Amino acid sequence: MLIEAMFNYIQQHACKMAYVGLMATPGTEEFYEKFGFIRRPTDGLGCGMVLYISEANHPNGQDNK
Repeated sequence: MLIEAMFNYIQQHACKMAYVGLMATPGTEEFYEKFGFIRRPTDGLGCGMVLYISEANHPNGQDNK
């Protein structure tokens, strides 16, 4: 499976305190939880965030300038 190959590569090559950030499409969180990902926000972690550089990528058609 692709995600398992990714984890194997990361475990072999990542620095000591590395982590994987993920933005899941709504409704797909349970799939990623099977692999150990946690939902945010939690008491110890803030919300996940995104910055769209191009208007073409922004879901509301807005620039962040």
